[in-house]
Amino acid sequence: MIPSQPLSISRLAAALGAILLAGITLGGCGPTPEPAAAPPTLSAASGDTPVIIYLIDTLRADRLSVYGYTAAKTPAFDALATESVLFEKAYSAAPWTLPALTSMLTSTYACEHGVVQSKLKLGPKLDTLPERLKARGYKTAAFFNNYFAGAIAGLDRGYDLSQQRADTLDDPTPEVFPWLDTVGTDKFFLYIHTMEPHHPFYTPYEYTKPFGHFDVDKKENYLSLYFLYRTQKFLDSSRNLAPGTTDNSVQMATLHKGLTNLKPMISTLYDASVHYADHNLGRVVADLKRRGLWEKSLFIVLADHGEELEEHGSWFHDQSLYDELLHVPLLIKFPGGAKAGTRITDRVSLVDLRPTILDFLGDADGCQQCRGSSLLPLLAGKPLARTIATDAPGVRLNDTGYYKLEKEARGDVNVALRTGSLKGIWNEGPESVEVYDLARDPGEQANLAAVDPEKAQELRDEAISWLEQCRASAAGAIEVKELDERTKQQLRAIGYFN
Repeated sequence: MIPSQPLSISRLAAALGAILLAGITLGGCGPTPEPAAAPPTLSAASGDTPVIIYLIDTLRADRLSVYGYTAAKTPAFDALATESVLFEKAYSAAPWTLPALTSMLTSTYACEHGVVQSKLKLGPKLDTLPERLKARGYKTAAFFNNYFAGAIAGLDRGYDLSQQRADTLDDPTPEVFPWLDTVGTDKFFLYIHTMEPHHPFYTPYEYTKPFGHFDVDKKENYLSLYFLYRTQKFLDSSRNLAPGTTDNSVQMATLHKGLTNLKPMISTLYDASVHYADHNLGRVVADLKRRGLWEKSLFIVLADHGEELEEHGSWFHDQSLYDELLHVPLLIKFPGGAKAGTRITDRVSLVDLRPTILDFLGDADGCQQCRGSSLLPLLAGKPLARTIATDAPGVRLNDTGYYKLEKEARGDVNVALRTGSLKGIWNEGPESVEVYDLARDPGEQANLAAVDPEKAQELRDEAISWLEQCRASAAGAIEVKELDERTKQQLRAIGYFN
């Protein structure tokens, strides 16, 4: 029982207000402290605003301190968050790089752009963000070490310079700094793509050291298991066979068990790789400040997708639509530090990124194809007009990877939709629905489909309708009949080819 109070809360608040208005301080002596200055308001971009996207491949939002992870060592992210708008609930449109990145740059979904495997390239009906900015007079450059960010997917379009680095060269500064030397006062769009969390076993010693000792033999075993696991998944498609032609269940089960035995080390090594990624990000930010470009730049840091560390029985990415794969960091630093330190709790999608950039630059006609929405109204306190079909949906369309257990559980076509605190996943092959209450079950472990069959049916119907409409808008990807040997080698290097 709560005891009665001699003074109500409302009367107490009124009394305190009267004291403050009278100029009396509650702390005793001295003047009333000045209120903290509000961050600058958001204003229209100038005609020469630099735009920089810094993408860290395979980075989970929940492994950063700015998203509440206490084991993180990410000072660059911590500092950037104080200067940026941070989106707490940002989601990728797909669970692996090729479709996710294409969706981000075109603001369309995989069932529309069609770039869902290495033998498919972006067709001519859709343009990309760099193409649009180049048409507006921007100098454009991309530096990346994931091959899917370049010509293999048709994503080199729109760049004056599209430069691919070796897959293990994560520090982008040797290429980025010299290019910035050439920019001068011209307006530019710069795309940087690193892969530190994609391959934690390559993390340099100075970044693994703060996380403890890692046995060399175990690290080598992890490296071997990773590539064997990945290449077994793509065993048939790399031989131009239908996935599942070869029954490799025994091999996959053995590899899976080996990874599970190393799970604590793999998880910690992932944290070390994020620490390394944070260091590289910090170097680029420091250089932009040194050049005097930081204040006037629109700087965006994000990930294309996350990583599964056996939370749902699998490893790595591309096999499901759970939030360890879809929930990604998104921080936007506006020129002049506008809205610095703001945290947005509304759900947003990476397909919203292109509309946001073009809206900020005043390009009203640059988003005729966009499925996403500008996020600028959120910064003015106005909620976006979302429907269940536009509230951060995700889609997985698989026709290359195969693991029997995953195939039987989820099939090859999956759609994720969200409404309120609920998330539904429809799996086309087994014709199953999963429903999760993320407010109570953020790890998506308790499927409520059987508990609330009416809601499950509603989400199933919505997912089928969404996919049908998306497929009806298919723009048509370009098919590459045969990959050349160099491309095959590049895909082997990141685990997508046997």
